[in-house]
This record gives sequence, C-alpha cells and structure tokens, in this order.
Amino acid sequence: MNRIMRRACALAAPIILASCLLGGGTAQAASNQASVSPRNMCGGFNGNVYWSEDPITQGGYIHVWGDLWNNQCPGGTVYLYVSFTLVPENLYENGAIAVTTYSATASAGVNWSASQDRDNYSGIEITVCSEYESSWSCGTPVSV
Repeated sequence: MNRIMRRACALAAPIILASCLLGGGTAQAASNQASVSPRNMCGGFNGNVYWSEDPITQGGYIHVWGDLWNNQCPGGTVYLYVSFTLVPENLYENGAIAVTTYSATASAGVNWSASQDRDNYSGIEITVCSEYESSWSCGTPVSV
C-alpha cells in the first residue's frame, strides 16, 4: 500500500466507527405488510397482516386486522385462525383469533396483535374455518 492509501485508511476508520456509535450504522427493524382475503364455504376475511422483526434483539411483532363474516351458513360459526413459527426456537403455533356467527349483512371487526422478546414470526398463514351442521371445514390458508 502506498503512503497516500495508508493515510486515507487511517483517517476513514475513526469516522466509520464514530458513525456506528452515534447511530448512523444501526440496524433497522425489518417490517412487512400484506392484504389477505381467505375464504371458506360460510364466509371469509378481508384484512391485513403486519409483522416486524428487530435484527439486534430478534424480537418480533405481528398485527392482524380487518373484517370477518359469515353470510352463507345460518346457525354456523366462522373462525379466523393465524398460524406461524417462532424463530429461532422453531415453535409452531396455531390458534383462533376471532369468531363470528351468521349475519346476512354484518361483519365482525378483527384487531389482534402479539409480540415476542427473542423470537421472530415466520411462515405466517391466515385461515378461515367454519362449524356448520355438525361439520368442520377450513378454506385454503393464505401465506404472507
């Protein structure tokens, strides 16, 4: 290395370090948002899924919101399920986050969220299931 290059490198190193220490080089949280519209024979869901992860702490956040309805199955019940894997622990979770009964014109508002201190959300799927005339059925899951 010639003398000019050595001098340039010697000057640049402290500037880069100072930038990182003062916040100029901090890692930003990754986030995503998707619209989803899963259906099944009794009803469906029109909504959104937002999720984020912190690259430093590995903490994650998920938020699902929108409208769930059952306008096809009088006497039936429609459920909204969210499933995901918590990473890095590889724990799979699946659960109903909203439920509604039959209405020809009304829908049920959904506003659900969860967070983890040291796990990110991965493999997120939203599914609409129903219980009608003593049978259980689910539509195709929507992956985000």
